[in-house]
Amino acid sequence: MGQARHSAEGEGAGATSEPSAPYLALARELHAAAQRWAAQPDDPVESLVEIFDHMPNEALRRAVEATFQSLPAEQRWAVLSRLFSDDQLRDALEHERAVAVAAARVVLRRAVLIEDVAARHLIDTRLVHAGDELVVGLFRERDVRAAIDKGPSSTSCARRVALQATGEDGVLHAIGDVFNPFNGLFVTAEYDDRAWRDERLEPHTAVRVGAAAGAAFEPVVYPGGRFDVEVAGAVRPGRLHVGWATIGDLALFPSAINPASPGGNPP
Repeated sequence: MGQARHSAEGEGAGATSEPSAPYLALARELHAAAQRWAAQPDDPVESLVEIFDHMPNEALRRAVEATFQSLPAEQRWAVLSRLFSDDQLRDALEHERAVAVAAARVVLRRAVLIEDVAARHLIDTRLVHAGDELVVGLFRERDVRAAIDKGPSSTSCARRVALQATGEDGVLHAIGDVFNPFNGLFVTAEYDDRAWRDERLEPHTAVRVGAAAGAAFEPVVYPGGRFDVEVAGAVRPGRLHVGWATIGDLALFPSAINPASPGGNPP
């Protein structure tokens, strides 16, 4: 086995320059040992454990994952039962269950938001789950219609605002507020960095964003609509319009949605 290891190490070193290259031979040896064990499951499993002990944590994790996935399902459980106690297996399975449940909840709550956006053609920020990050691209009125079709790839974005939901009736915390984030805006006096400074949300500011009409304020954001904010109970009408919005890698305004009239109010 030692001779095979030296041969594999030389081969691995020539194949890649990654930091983990010296351990690729061990990973191959682990894979081969697992395959032999799968063919003859009555053999001692200690040979696999010995290889584990020679590997650093990251290389070990990668090798174990690759090896485990290569085994038939019934052999996976056989390996686990021989390497770990019942309590360890229960703890691991409970962790996996908790991770799966949390992931399912994220998918469900975002599905609810997407359905509402599709039905109403707006984002009700009260439906954005606590902890989720809402990012909004803002544009001048003349640019916003084209921006809706292009989405986050539009380079004429005048301002990009990142907000984290608190789960408290549409209240969000400002995370970032960037002027001309893609350096593609043709800056004029209509909206320049001085205008941005007047509207900029300082980090950690608690705000509600949405649409103002007179004294009324609704915490809703819609494509093409003006981006207004409410800070400490005071409403600040904005000078820019919403071109796109995302949560994570999820675009909330598909180009199929018809924009509202810029500067107007939700239908």
